[in-house]
Amino acid sequence: MRGIRAIITGLVLAVAVAALPAPALAKNKPGHPAHKAAATVGKTTFKFKGLVAAAPGATASSLSVLVQTGNQPAANLLGTPATYAPANYGFPFSATTAVYQWAVDNKAKLSTASTLGLGDPVVVSIVARRDATLAQVLATPATRVDDVLNSTKPAGRFYFFTGSLVSMDPMAGKITVDLSANLSNWRARRSLSGQPTTQTFSFNNNTAMISWKGGKRHLLNPTMADLVGGDRVTLRIYSPQFDARISTLTSIPVWRVNDKEPLAAVRAAARAR
Repeated sequence: MRGIRAIITGLVLAVAVAALPAPALAKNKPGHPAHKAAATVGKTTFKFKGLVAAAPGATASSLSVLVQTGNQPAANLLGTPATYAPANYGFPFSATTAVYQWAVDNKAKLSTASTLGLGDPVVVSIVARRDATLAQVLATPATRVDDVLNSTKPAGRFYFFTGSLVSMDPMAGKITVDLSANLSNWRARRSLSGQPTTQTFSFNNNTAMISWKGGKRHLLNPTMADLVGGDRVTLRIYSPQFDARISTLTSIPVWRVNDKEPLAAVRAAARAR
């Protein structure tokens, strides 16, 4: 009798186990100790911020950018602010890379690579694995490029200074210029009334520095010895004040610095109001 009961109990258990759904069986099945499940690595967006180092043109397959900073994922790859120096990087394009132009009202419209100009501040976004190396990220085509030139252009009155370079301190973000050449616009000259003609101005990551060589423009890297004492430089500053004094203007980051800008362009800017 006991043997019959044991057989019946065994049959009932077998039927019950067979009736369990496959996931339930898998859940209770121990994994082989020699095999570990691969961790799922998600993706994230790496955003590199900098200035266009070379105008790409309409059919460009990549974009050269002087990268100055980035969001946290990008910054982790570039290094700490104390050790990272701005450097040129090439970002490949694909057929799906979107280019956007931002206006002064912070609205963006779809555009093309042909609208990206030398010195334009841009944000290059790349979607890649969270654990990707810098080389792997840079080999991944950009998802989108945002040209924020117009949305970052300062509002206010235009002050145009022309002079001879005395010195530049990239670490402190300072550039000292002898303005005695007197080719600045009238608003800038008025701000200097009664003040020394040698002044030290401020610049930051949004300041584009451009050199003119052979009639063509080239982006300067402020951390390198690109500017030489005695060079003719021009500085463009925008201030909300109509009659700002030089003490105020030297604390406002210069919007654009040009090295050896053609005299025709200098004279035109000097006449600008």
